Amino acid sequence: MRIMVILMGVLAFPAGAFAAAEGTLAGARQWVTEWVRTQELLSRTRTEWERDSELLRQTAGLYERELRSIEERLGGFTTNTTQIDRDLAEARAELELGEKALGVARDRVGRYEARLREWAPRLPAPLRSQIDPLVRRIPAEAAASGRAGVMERLQNVVGILHEIDKFNAAVTVVSEVQRRPEGAEVQVETVYLGLGQAWFTDRSGRYSGVGRPGPDGWVWEVRPEVGPAVRRAIAMYRDEAPPTFVGLPVQLP
Repeated sequence: MRIMVILMGVLAFPAGAFAAAEGTLAGARQWVTEWVRTQELLSRTRTEWERDSELLRQTAGLYERELRSIEERLGGFTTNTTQIDRDLAEARAELELGEKALGVARDRVGRYEARLREWAPRLPAPLRSQIDPLVRRIPAEAAASGRAGVMERLQNVVGILHEIDKFNAAVTVVSEVQRRPEGAEVQVETVYLGLGQAWFTDRSGRYSGVGRPGPDGWVWEVRPEVGPAVRRAIAMYRDEAPPTFVGLPVQLP
């Protein structure tokens, strides 16, 4: 909770402070607009998924029950050829309906898998590492077939979305390695505010900057002046310093 108080300092700054940090008040408003759009997209995706996931579970469950019913009926056929022919025809019709239902479930899961593959490169590195085993389970071809395959893919998508949503709702501090503009590597600590903003600094506070997601991954900009503020924010996050307002600049798109 302390870190949320700290980071609210970004929004608590007057217009003049934003102008000093980012150049123009219009730029700050543009960032806020983009942030709201991102949150609306995440909320809409979460709502669609909650609706579709229940439908997928019901569809897959119905298909499995139909298959079990068909197997039981096939096992209980009589020697009467007329009855056998009738039962076989009914079984084929029900099996066809089950295959259609499975196809609907497969298509819906495939759409979510495609969306997750598109999002993956834009996610923060610590989140990508966390969900990488799940992302690698996404089939290369959306037309992967099989009753068990659809259920496994559904569970996999649920797991990925859960981790993304959890990361987006929290402040995360991690230790990472960054490459300086001249090519040397340096150990830094990074503060991620959900999926949309980050700040980093080394132990000295002299090598520091801001980060934001780009189309091919996160984009980092060296900003030496933010180092002391980031170090104070990290100290408060770890309960190593009393809570207070810390001004952390927002990187505009």
